[in-house]
Amino acid sequence: MKEQILDLYFNKHLKQKEIAEIIHSSQQYISKIVKKDERYEIEKSSRKSINAEKRKIAQADYQKNYVRKKNKDIAYEQLLAQQKQDAIELSYNAHPLSDYACRKANSSIYHYNSKRNQYVMIKGIKASIDLPRRISVKAF
Repeated sequence: MKEQILDLYFNKHLKQKEIAEIIHSSQQYISKIVKKDERYEIEKSSRKSINAEKRKIAQADYQKNYVRKKNKDIAYEQLLAQQKQDAIELSYNAHPLSDYACRKANSSIYHYNSKRNQYVMIKGIKASIDLPRRISVKAF
């Protein structure tokens, strides 16, 4: 029975718990037999290095799949929140469009007039009649 335990541990590379289930004995008994063998320290260090490599691979996979996906999800959530905020600002149903939101949405058609401290619509722009021609900075 000891030879079978040693064969399963050193040649088949099974874990002590798996050997205990096969032989129907305790894991402590298997450990006691295996530790007495002179090959134990070499096998132990070999298994330790193999497990370290497996952990590196598993950690790399985790970083690659989970962390990047989580960051993408956060960026997507931020994009949706920004889109929702913009929709609220531009919606006629929620509330009238404020002067600030109007200038922000149409920033390319306004220029700042420092003498009057206001934003003025550029001449020659064909814009909707409900867009303000002048927006006071005090309105912000």
